[in-house]
Amino acid sequence: MLLLRIHKFALRLKPLRFWCLLLVVAGVVLIGYALLIAENASSSLLRMAIVMTLWSLLLFAFIQLFQNIPAPVLPKDRFIDRVRSHIKLGLYQLLAVGVALVGVVLLSMSLKLLLL
Repeated sequence: MLLLRIHKFALRLKPLRFWCLLLVVAGVVLIGYALLIAENASSSLLRMAIVMTLWSLLLFAFIQLFQNIPAPVLPKDRFIDRVRSHIKLGLYQLLAVGVALVGVVLLSMSLKLLLL
């Protein structure tokens, strides 16, 4: 099950949460600095800061979203509980697809920003 692999990966990345938030704060500070100075070098600094901030936010969101997933469907549960469990797991899988799509869009955007 793909969701279980994602869960295990998120648990392994859990110690990085603090560093992700630290990179987000550093990125926001760098964005502010790049916007307040009026030099040509600020454009590349601004691009790198935006990319760093967005990737750090995506990694933090990934860790937070998938470190706790719904319980698996058990055959001994009542019918309505199994239906609820299937719906919850389906929605989490849809969320995983959404995060993957955001990652692909962010990769494309990062390449365009850094290669300009």
